[in-house]
Amino acid sequence: MKKYLIIVKFISSDDFIQFYEQLLTGRVILPVSSVLPDQSLIILKLLIPLLEEPFLINGIVASNISDTRNNSEMTIDINEEINIILSEIVTKLAGNDHYKDIIDLPPIVTEELTKMPDELTGIELVIDEDEPLIPTEGHLIDENDNFSNDANVLPEGDWDFDLDNLRMEDESDDSPLKVDLANQQEFAFSDDEASGFQLQKDSDEIQNEDFSEIKLDVPCEFDLLSGESSKAEKFNKNTDTTDTAKLHSKTVDQLINPSENKNFKGVLFDDLRSMVDQDEFVYEVEEKPDLTIKKIPVKKDLTTEERQKAEPIGQFFMNLTKAMLRSGYYASGHPGLNSAKAGLYDEFISVLGEQREIMITNQNSRDGIDLMISGILDEPISIRVLVGPGVAELFVPKLSEYCERKKLLSFALKKTIQADHFYQFIDIMSDPKVDDHKDKEAGTYLTNTFIEHGITDISTVFVDDMVKLESDLPWRVEMAIHRLAKDLKIMPMFKGVSTDAIKTMKLQTVQDIIRPLKHPTYLNDFLVNCYIIAKYVKSMPPEEIEEIVVAAFSIKLLLPTSQFTFKELDSLKKLKVKHPDNEMINRRFAGIKRILKLVSRRVVVEKESGAQNFLEQLYKNKILSFNELPADVQYVVNTLKMADDIRENFIKYETGFDNINEPGDALIYLKCFRRTLPLIIETDDWHLIARMTTLLKKVSTRKPVNTKKVHTGLKVTRSDHVEDFSKTTLFKSLDSFERPIVFVFKDIVANIIAAYEQSDLKQRQIINQILNDLGSFGVSIISQMLSDSEDREVRKLSFEMLMDKGAQAKNLGCSRA
Repeated sequence: MKKYLIIVKFISSDDFIQFYEQLLTGRVILPVSSVLPDQSLIILKLLIPLLEEPFLINGIVASNISDTRNNSEMTIDINEEINIILSEIVTKLAGNDHYKDIIDLPPIVTEELTKMPDELTGIELVIDEDEPLIPTEGHLIDENDNFSNDANVLPEGDWDFDLDNLRMEDESDDSPLKVDLANQQEFAFSDDEASGFQLQKDSDEIQNEDFSEIKLDVPCEFDLLSGESSKAEKFNKNTDTTDTAKLHSKTVDQLINPSENKNFKGVLFDDLRSMVDQDEFVYEVEEKPDLTIKKIPVKKDLTTEERQKAEPIGQFFMNLTKAMLRSGYYASGHPGLNSAKAGLYDEFISVLGEQREIMITNQNSRDGIDLMISGILDEPISIRVLVGPGVAELFVPKLSEYCERKKLLSFALKKTIQADHFYQFIDIMSDPKVDDHKDKEAGTYLTNTFIEHGITDISTVFVDDMVKLESDLPWRVEMAIHRLAKDLKIMPMFKGVSTDAIKTMKLQTVQDIIRPLKHPTYLNDFLVNCYIIAKYVKSMPPEEIEEIVVAAFSIKLLLPTSQFTFKELDSLKKLKVKHPDNEMINRRFAGIKRILKLVSRRVVVEKESGAQNFLEQLYKNKILSFNELPADVQYVVNTLKMADDIRENFIKYETGFDNINEPGDALIYLKCFRRTLPLIIETDDWHLIARMTTLLKKVSTRKPVNTKKVHTGLKVTRSDHVEDFSKTTLFKSLDSFERPIVFVFKDIVANIIAAYEQSDLKQRQIINQILNDLGSFGVSIISQMLSDSEDREVRKLSFEMLMDKGAQAKNLGCSRA
């Protein structure tokens, strides 16, 4: 049987430490300029800095990726003897002061336990007596030749390949020609002809391919296994026995059932079993919202339809202003006054149409004075746009001066206002007596007058009603907070209004106030600042105000708004770390958490689409406990937890699944992989998926995985039905060893095809390897890409892959026919 020797010399201890973490996983990835075939037998010789003795590890090429742009790599599987060789390496490292200080090593096992079996102590012991050994210096190695134990003194010739960051030395232009091993009968190399990979051959076997100059590339950095974070403390040894088989078995038991391992971190197997046994739900894939805060422009131009709708409102406000200013209106007591007010009321009802209210706001900004009207169109609009620049120059200053005199910031007229209250409003606002009140007293006087007359359908905000805010907000959000604080404050003062009526008024008031905000950015600003209102409304606790606000929101706007709320929460978390004792930050943080919890109750009760992601974020932020989540969200949380654990601790799953004895345990792993694969694909971790596929392909050919008990247990249990894979046509068309791996991959064909279409060359090569490991099902996926993909390049590559498959693709086509 052919074997290839790969000598790996580390330039520094840091390079070895990086390699060591990968070594613990049982697989190493070597970047190379050309690759060996899959299943090639290799021997890794590790020359570790500061250690005298080299280490030899038998392995096999598990997979390879060939790239003409020198991005090729090979995955070497060394699982079969990893525990034995690691025991020896750990012992040597622990005896070295340098490594002992920089690597967290497990306890040292006894010398007897760590002693390497004789059959692994040298290459010459696995070769027949009459066979030629690995050649060096132009002659065959005699079995009495001594391999130096000094890492710095190697046999003469090119045993010593200088690796730069785990890559073999890049040969210069004057490097020797390639040596064709197939034509070297005695395998004799001169000093300058030795190769990076050396061949150990049986006497009756001829090398058919030329790998004489396979070498590791410079200057690319060594690529650790994707998603793997294995640490030294995860390597476990049993010091109670000298039987290496028992040692290996014990280590596996700890990985399969890590509750026995006190040092283990991650999901326990019993927890994994509970998660997998849970009924499955459809996982909502929610599009990521655009959280960039863009300035929302003020509406300056109107369409013909908008102008027809809005211009009558502008004319009404001009007439209303004349009435309040008593300009062009009948004097008090005139017989025509009542008919004039009645005409103005009828005009108001007519122009309002289907709208619930209209509001005018006196806005002072760096751009000057303006009057903004809300409630007609989707966005507030300047009255200047409605009446035209000429009329505006005469009208706007008069109304603005009136508002300044009355200390009036805004007022809203509701469509539900009774005619007599409308008339009283005009009389009160036009009464010159109010002008005798100075500063803030004017607002207080007018508010009390409205309350005395029981006028509840007009909402006014005066200067003395302003709330002290804790941050700069857009003007429309500020006015919404001022108005809500004022309206909630005065509602209990109205006489003859029942408690139920007050409750309805509160809800309608909030709905009216937030209607002009529209955009989730503004709504979020209002939502996260409404806790301030409680300081000014003594009759209501903050929780009651927040509950009314959340209840008033449109359910369709709650979840989009909450994305901005989570962003605010993240910012506050960072501020809390820097300023833990800041009362304003803590108060704001507590308010936002209360708001989000209220939102969660509503989206759960109303079963709003897209709630899974929102509730899962609440769980991550510790606003909701796991038991407070609905079943479908618990399913999402558990699936995410399993996916994260696979990414962080795949060696645990790899070793556990590779050493199971019970069909029930096999089903746990298979169902876990099936559930988590879509999430792993979302992260584009195709290296991990390739490792998972290789594992499934390996394990599915033997018991207990390839058994009837496992095959009939390939079911997906949902809340309303059970999907039995063993009853499907697909299941029956597969060879028995293909059924477990297809069960895992059958529901993500579209994901694989989409990823392939969007991948670069290197990622496509990894997916090609996955498709190859999927056997006939992989051929089916390639056929689907060929027939369905709109990408010409993908169709071309699919055709070439099918041609390479030959008989397998032909058989698939025949079976379908």
